[in-house]
Amino acid sequence: MYLRTTRQRRKHGPDAIYYQLAENYYHKERRRSETRVIYTFGRADQVDPEALRRLAQSLLRVANDDRIDLLARQFPPDVGIDDIEQVSMYGVLYAAHALWEELGIGPLLREKMEQDGCPAPHDTALFALTANRLARPASKLACDEHWLADDVYWPDAQGLALEHLYRALDFLLHHIDSLEQALFFRTADLFNAEWMLGVVCVSTQRRWLRKRSMMASSS
Repeated sequence: MYLRTTRQRRKHGPDAIYYQLAENYYHKERRRSETRVIYTFGRADQVDPEALRRLAQSLLRVANDDRIDLLARQFPPDVGIDDIEQVSMYGVLYAAHALWEELGIGPLLREKMEQDGCPAPHDTALFALTANRLARPASKLACDEHWLADDVYWPDAQGLALEHLYRALDFLLHHIDSLEQALFFRTADLFNAEWMLGVVCVSTQRRWLRKRSMMASSS
């Protein structure tokens, strides 16, 4: 379990931030990790910080573990524990974006956008939808209002709105044939003979090392 921070966007005024006690669990039917809210503390600006500190101290007393000590934790002098509002996911985005660029998807999209003279961030919106499918599949509305807003750290998506996601799909549909052809030729030799030979060599070497280790253990 952990303290989760969610952000509710507002058309007028600042966003509303809420504190929730949540946990992750494995959903057998959907075969993926899900988040379940156990308790909602309310809006962050209305929660009593002293009440949260008392709750934390009571949990530490029950845990009875000398390795856990809130008072001993060190924070940068200009950032205190009360200043941390949210911890967001970034690893999936980092890995997915590296593959996105390495496979040439991003450059191809930007090339088509330049040909069309399109200022809209179609490449960013399409990557957002793809990364959302990889990390936590959801609808386009949920991707915009929850996943991008609350779950991940991605400054490049700050200017994205729901309309950008829909318009990016229209752009993709318009160029789908040429994009598919270009991506095919870019990735046709992704698993070429040289790469496969390297995999075979590494696999053979590992089997040889395991066999040698077993022979040494038996002797």
